[in-house]
This record gives sequence, C-alpha cells and structure tokens, in this order.
Amino acid sequence: MEIEYRAIGINLAITKPPSASKASEQIKMPEEYLKREFPKQYLQNSETNTALQCQTVLNIYGKFGWEHYQQGQLGNQVILYYKRNKEDNKLDFIKLDPKEEAIIQKLDPQQKPY
Repeated sequence: MEIEYRAIGINLAITKPPSASKASEQIKMPEEYLKREFPKQYLQNSETNTALQCQTVLNIYGKFGWEHYQQGQLGNQVILYYKRNKEDNKLDFIKLDPKEEAIIQKLDPQQKPY
C-alpha cells in the first residue's frame, strides 16, 4: 500500500475585520445600510476566524479521503499534514460548494485535495 501526503499552510497573521463605520465615512453611505446590505462583510467575521478556517480545510480534505495526522507551525503559518492511501484518490464525484472551491483555488496544484 502506497501512501501520499499533503501539507497545507494557513496564515495566522492577524487581520482586522472590515469596519462598516470606516466604509460609511469613505463612501458617504449610512453604516446601518452597509451592515444590512453586506452582512457577510460587516456582521459575520468568519474570514478572520482561524479555527473556522482550519475546520473548513480539514472538512474539505476529509471529503477526498485525506486523514489529518499532524500539525506544526512555521512562522505565521499553521501547517496541516494529511495522508491517504494512493488507491483512495479516485473520488472524482465529490463536488465542493463555491466557498470551498474558492479556498482550494488559492492552493498550489500539488496541494489540492483531488
């Protein structure tokens, strides 16, 4: 049985969530309007939630048969290590939602789960 591996880095650099009040000042629109019309940007800060990002990546790789077996840190990145049997890579029928696909598209082709 031959094993294949993947190592994926998640950046831990702290980024500030978008500010509706700053945007309101810059584009001269009411803050309440921006929060109502763009709730994902101003009310849900999942992009800055590192644990949620790791969870999403773990779930994506799990769909393709990858097992998370270790993690480490290199500078500002958490490195997630995965392995699977090479015979298990025939999972062409798996479809990702647009959010998951956007995450995977940022990776080098040799790091993608498929």
